Amino acid sequence: MTKYGIYEVTSGHPRYNTGQYTIRGVPESYAVLGENYRLQCNVTDSPSGVEFRRNNVAVCNMINCESSSTDNRYKCGCINDNNKTLYLNISNINKQDDTTWSCRGNSGGQGSATVPVYCKFDLSPNYLLPYFFN
Repeated sequence: MTKYGIYEVTSGHPRYNTGQYTIRGVPESYAVLGENYRLQCNVTDSPSGVEFRRNNVAVCNMINCESSSTDNRYKCGCINDNNKTLYLNISNINKQDDTTWSCRGNSGGQGSATVPVYCKFDLSPNYLLPYFFN
């Protein structure tokens, strides 16, 4: 297996350094059922390849900011062509998306976050409740 990254020499021995990966929801830390959601991954190294994962299964892959996914619900890329600021757009959030998400670079760095999914209710005064709530 080939790894890419920065090597540091200490006492004559090479040591492999991986970057730090921080993943979070933007703008909220939670998603809403049926709506779209964005995860942002900030990295300190410069990986050429990154995977976004749901429950440790890759859903979107990037190589040099070009994305590929087998499911059209997921689109990933680099923000402003910066491979240190990455995103994953998820369309039509469902209950299976209430899980652990991660971004992992080919340099070995990884970050993860749990995203809760909430259901939105209309509680406006004009909302008609079913008869059994009256």
